[in-house]
Amino acid sequence: MKLFGQLTNVVKPLAPLATKVKVNSPTVLLVSGSICVVGAIVAAHHAGRKIDEVLDVHKAQVDNLKEIKEAGEYRETDEEGNEIVTEFTPEDYKKELTHCYISTAWDLTKLYGPVVVGGAGAIVCYVSGNRILAKRLAGMTAAYQIVQEKFMTYRGNVVKDLGLDADRKYLLGLDDTYKEKYYDTAIDEKTGEVKNVGKAKTRDIDVVSDVKNWDMASPYAIRLTDCGDLTKDMQYNVMWLSNVEKMANDKFDWKGYLTLYEVYEALGCLNSLSTEAEKMSHQVGWVKGRGDGDVRFNLVMVPTVCGFKDGIAGNLSEVGLIDFNCIGTIWDKVA
Repeated sequence: MKLFGQLTNVVKPLAPLATKVKVNSPTVLLVSGSICVVGAIVAAHHAGRKIDEVLDVHKAQVDNLKEIKEAGEYRETDEEGNEIVTEFTPEDYKKELTHCYISTAWDLTKLYGPVVVGGAGAIVCYVSGNRILAKRLAGMTAAYQIVQEKFMTYRGNVVKDLGLDADRKYLLGLDDTYKEKYYDTAIDEKTGEVKNVGKAKTRDIDVVSDVKNWDMASPYAIRLTDCGDLTKDMQYNVMWLSNVEKMANDKFDWKGYLTLYEVYEALGCLNSLSTEAEKMSHQVGWVKGRGDGDVRFNLVMVPTVCGFKDGIAGNLSEVGLIDFNCIGTIWDKVA
């Protein structure tokens, strides 16, 4: 028991290190594989410099054996200087020739063995690292699908209990209220024009109070101002978005799938994305036969205010928000 306790005290501090190695095993395997590749290259260079020497020795040994075979005898000198003549039969020739080839093969193995071992080690490291990443990606995909399903169920419950306005408020992060003036309207029977009727009234509108720190709920949405070819002409912006959406659908029809990253790239908003959003956009998108069956840009004008006085906003404006009908992660669904 005492020995077991001592072993526990030794192993226990190593547990966190083992956990870190396991977590970072793909990186460890990548670095190890790269080291194996470098080692194989160095070994191959060294073997290339020695190969001629080994082959020259082999050729000299074979030529010498052929001469001895033709002579039919083998001459050597003992320690006292006396010449000893030994008969050299065809069987001796075959035996010595076999030994010569085996010796040369062993020398070549010693030269190129490290090259083979290094190359094989690199392949094993890369394949093992790829398998670990593939398993982790599958796990993250499954987890994302579960979270997405739960989120959509949550939204459905909000709509059922509180209505669409509440769902929109929570989804877009509308965190304040604006009192808007409005009039009842009626159509003039003579002119057909819409006219204001009666006195002005006020109503509450859910708005975003702080656009700068506005945290949008949708993971796919981007602001209209993030797009590269945006202008001050809203009609032109809507037309431009419609053209980009059409091109995205053409590409979607041709490929059978489309990533959100490709749409972001077409909109020219990559520079405004966070690192996390860009990574996510490579994994989510659209697949033929899933979801709505097409790519849709949902442009929403979100009301916002700048400054309040006596509870009434001094300046009401809107922020354009583009959301997308992605189906979620796609690589497990692409045939």
